[in-house]
Amino acid sequence: MCRPEHFLWIVVFYLYLLPMLYCLQSCEMAANRLLQEGNLGETGTFPWLGVLRVHLHEGDSLKIAVTGIVLVKDKYAIANADDVSRIPKHVFRDDSQAMFVPTAGKPWYSRLKDYITHFEYDYATFHTIALVELAADEIPFKPICWPGYSFNTSTDLYAVGYTDERQLLEKVIYKLQYISQEMCTEFYQRSGLLSSTKYIPTHFQCGFAVNYRENCAWDNGMVMVSNTTGTWMLIAFGIQGPGCAVPSRFIDIFTYLPWIQSTTSIESVYDDFRKKAVHTLQ
Repeated sequence: MCRPEHFLWIVVFYLYLLPMLYCLQSCEMAANRLLQEGNLGETGTFPWLGVLRVHLHEGDSLKIAVTGIVLVKDKYAIANADDVSRIPKHVFRDDSQAMFVPTAGKPWYSRLKDYITHFEYDYATFHTIALVELAADEIPFKPICWPGYSFNTSTDLYAVGYTDERQLLEKVIYKLQYISQEMCTEFYQRSGLLSSTKYIPTHFQCGFAVNYRENCAWDNGMVMVSNTTGTWMLIAFGIQGPGCAVPSRFIDIFTYLPWIQSTTSIESVYDDFRKKAVHTLQ
């Protein structure tokens, strides 16, 4: 006889635990190697790290706006919800693209299919995540690994992202010092940087660069990662901060993993159904 609590555990296993185990088997498991802090150039390290490029036409001129993204599942990346929601849908689909550098000096591009923002964007905070669906049929590299559980993030933390300090998009890495949420919140309150609660992530990690450089600042899409487990794990997703040398907040990803899994699974089922329907009609 199947009791209700047994059924609940079965649902939890198939919806959350099994997908996480699958993700750990299908993510980028490349062995860690020592990396010098700072500008890494157009390296193939961190192939899952990318940018969303949006073409903005103003008269005869063309401007390109970028925001950081990270591939978390096959054909799905996360981005800053506020950045993505500002892009008109037709511009997003027709005049935007995702860029990754899986091989040194050889960027890889994909057109974009759609995006969905986390539901808390509409009522709680601007600083939450959005899922960006890539239109590519195949992606020649694997996504970043997820944490299978919420583990201690106070050590072996790094911030990785892109910089254009040399007029070219290149990857950067900085060693992070962990700061507790209480100390982080106190810093923002005392410094007067808390302009509105809508700009505070509902779940966040906090840290600052141990060896910072002048004019260094976090942009939306910097990624907090850890190599404690022997491979790079996604811990949090960065938002624009006051500077690398002071406490900066990163959206804690662990809380959003069930939403990411359920949303992408529903989309995959819908795509399969749609393809079968089209095939049947033909």
